Amino acid sequence: MKLAITFLAALVASTQIAAPIAHACGGDYGPRAPAMFLVAAHHDRVFVLLGGAVPERETIAWKGDEMSFDRTQIAKAPALGSAMELTLVGPRRTRTMATKNQVFITPVHESRKAMTALEIFPKADDTIRIAIEGKHVTTWQDLESVAPGLETIAWAQNPGFSPPLDSTNIYVDKVKGSDLELISAYGSADGVATTYIRTAGGKPWGGYRGTPRGVVTVDGVRYLVLVANGIVSPVRV
Repeated sequence: MKLAITFLAALVASTQIAAPIAHACGGDYGPRAPAMFLVAAHHDRVFVLLGGAVPERETIAWKGDEMSFDRTQIAKAPALGSAMELTLVGPRRTRTMATKNQVFITPVHESRKAMTALEIFPKADDTIRIAIEGKHVTTWQDLESVAPGLETIAWAQNPGFSPPLDSTNIYVDKVKGSDLELISAYGSADGVATTYIRTAGGKPWGGYRGTPRGVVTVDGVRYLVLVANGIVSPVRV
């Protein structure tokens, strides 16, 4: 009973963990972004990373695969009281599902912090980029990496950045089928990228924490998907 009560508090935290939406053009307008979650595969199992806190005062039976280079550990957690409906978004198709199957996980490739997650069982040919809470009409645009030009490197060397950007560690991605260009730069003490947005060769703007994963259109609204420490932060673009 104690674990269930403690977990309830963690569950409340998990439903609030999704980062608030940022607006590339400024201002708080239009519909609020639905909660978006990173999807991770470990040991041939697939998880939607909710990012909620794991109870600290309970004994949790973590299990991992000692014969694998993937050092992720997974433990049982109380099932949700009601199933969470999810839209699974991929480059080829979108489908919805609902699950109560919650677990604790330390997803070492995405975050060093233990967190709550939902285990899902997608079809064998599913390619899933993210999961979105609720039922939505979506499309996904992948990114295409390109080499940073001299102009971009010179821009990153501007001494006005705080913290300073590492101009030797710059990544540029183009959004397929659009004029959006994303510049990810490193330099913060925690190692999280800072991402700037540029259109059609214009000046970069923004400065959003996270590494870009792609662009998703949800019910007609387009968002840049940024990920930091396993948590998705959408930016309306």
